[in-house]
Amino acid sequence: MFISANLTREYEVGLVVSQRTNRLAPRSPDLTLLDFFLWSYVKDKVYATPVRDLRKRIIEAIESIPGDMLQRAWQEVVHHLDIVTVTAGAHVRDMTPERCRGFAVLPPSAFYPIPWRQWKLYFDESSSAKTMARLKNSLAIHVWNKFSVTMNVTVGSRQPYGLIAQEYCPRVYAHCGPVF
Repeated sequence: MFISANLTREYEVGLVVSQRTNRLAPRSPDLTLLDFFLWSYVKDKVYATPVRDLRKRIIEAIESIPGDMLQRAWQEVVHHLDIVTVTAGAHVRDMTPERCRGFAVLPPSAFYPIPWRQWKLYFDESSSAKTMARLKNSLAIHVWNKFSVTMNVTVGSRQPYGLIAQEYCPRVYAHCGPVF
């Protein structure tokens, strides 16, 4: 309650929804700013080092959120709300092409086969076979650029991201030099 009251006061958010109210699609954890963004960010900040004063650390983490990050997160919420509007509030499992004006709704695994907390798997040769098996049925992948931007892929290695680039972007991969 403390956090939602402060968010309402500080950011003039008229409605703050929690994961506990997930009976209807509009309140799905996938649609709420607190669940899909804020708690992950705060948790990473709070538990980065041993915790002594939990309440203080949570407040500091929330106060440290840059304004542009909140703006991008809010744009995502608006996008998710548009989806809810188009689908008349249908739960994801009920989103059929007929109900969604001809659009097919695919599961997150079609685009995010590797969760963000496991992003390093795209660069780990030792788990290459398992990672590639997880990617087999995906239509696209998200390599979590926020985290992976400094990672290198050695051309000719068995790093999953390199294998994907070699298969789906062969010309670029062939001409990039020793590092992709």
